[in-house]
Amino acid sequence: MGCGVMILGASALFATWAVVAPRSAWWAVGAWRYRHPEAEEPGRAGYLGLRIASALLVVMCVVGIVLLSA
Repeated sequence: MGCGVMILGASALFATWAVVAPRSAWWAVGAWRYRHPEAEEPGRAGYLGLRIASALLVVMCVVGIVLLSA
């Protein structure tokens, strides 16, 4: 139970980072896959999708932490 809470907490932190600064998160985590990352950088819709998915992940992590802690 304690390990699950720690994993969910770390996931929530990374997802919060992606909600607050999706461009920074993409450059730190996803840009290494491309030879010319400037040309492959997501557009506004891509960053919006990342932000929405990350916000949903934050909510799911918080719910999971609450359920595991109960």
